[in-house]
Amino acid sequence: MESNETSTLPGTLSDVALWLLRSGWRYANRRLLFEEIARRLQEAGVPLWRMGAYIPTIDPEVFGDAFLWKRSEGRAQYLSASYGLLDDDDYQTSPLHEIARSGEPLRRRLEVPPEALDYSLLRELKQQGGTDYFGLPLPFSDDTPVQITFATDRAGGFSETDIRELSDLGLVLARVVEGFAVRMRVERLLNTYLGRDAGKRVLAGQILRGRGETIEAAILFADLRGFTALSERLDSDAVLRLLNAYFDLVGKAVQAEDGEILKFMGDGVMAVFPVAPDRPMTMAVNSALDAASQLCRSFADWNDERRGQGEETLGFGIALHAGQVIYGNVGASGRLDFTVIGPVVNAVSRLQTLCRELSQPVVMSQEIARHAASRCRSLGQHAMRGIAQKVEVFAPTETVRSSAEPGR
Repeated sequence: MESNETSTLPGTLSDVALWLLRSGWRYANRRLLFEEIARRLQEAGVPLWRMGAYIPTIDPEVFGDAFLWKRSEGRAQYLSASYGLLDDDDYQTSPLHEIARSGEPLRRRLEVPPEALDYSLLRELKQQGGTDYFGLPLPFSDDTPVQITFATDRAGGFSETDIRELSDLGLVLARVVEGFAVRMRVERLLNTYLGRDAGKRVLAGQILRGRGETIEAAILFADLRGFTALSERLDSDAVLRLLNAYFDLVGKAVQAEDGEILKFMGDGVMAVFPVAPDRPMTMAVNSALDAASQLCRSFADWNDERRGQGEETLGFGIALHAGQVIYGNVGASGRLDFTVIGPVVNAVSRLQTLCRELSQPVVMSQEIARHAASRCRSLGQHAMRGIAQKVEVFAPTETVRSSAEPGR
């Protein structure tokens, strides 16, 4: 929900604080909220020229989120920082790092000679016309180091009243921003560990054990060859690096086709391409096929790199199947998993074992071929474990660079 309240413009910083508590916290778009705060601060008489906010995350790839507003642009920019920022000299010698380290406000008047300024950022702001800089830690209940910074280009800088009232406003901002930060953390953790769709469903309250829905989807199951033997010869760090590199290849191929990884099972990966109102089964099947083709290409390139570095190459196998699956919560009391289950899921894992037997990097079921006939060629009837009758198995008609051979 986004607030549309525009009836009364604030006249003081107290009005800005009151607006934040009454309506500002309802904003769903954090960038728009940041822009609205800047606008209201200006209306309240604060000579705002630049404003930034910096919030650490709980994300395996993103260290922190940042929002930067500049009066000259009239809008806020969203930025993200990787964990490499922690080792960056510019950050280590920045006002932000000092505020996070000390937990204390930091103010620097910029109308002094450049050599009198102790941070390169402040010298840059002075060169751009800035006259005063004020940074505040926002106190979170769990001591998360969050900062907000204000800068002005008004001659003489901020008044002492500005500084005092911005400090008081920071206490209100801390409560509002902490609410946003907690939700961002939950969303990111759910998306990272469950997947985008499953995370969204859990956050929306679909959390009861045994509850689920029947959906139609194309399913992709990929598995490494030769990994068990290789892992016995590598140390634990090398094994983790290898698996992460492989999973990255799968993830990029699946996400590029709007699919979602649901499960990592040892060195196996299961991904789903759900049918939706704007994506019938034919489109879902072709998305799964495109993802498989891309994975074949990227896996072959990865093997080339490994070979060039004197490392062992690996094989893999991909199976594709389609049909109805149950999508929901299963598990034990106190430990649930949001996943897909059903005969289609069982069949795709068994189908994948035929990759080795047929020396094919990709094998597919008759259901896949039914929706993408021009892209499939028959490999004949074959027996699958747990299925009484032989089933017809298919391979892609397009030529793919196969990396199945090294793991046979």
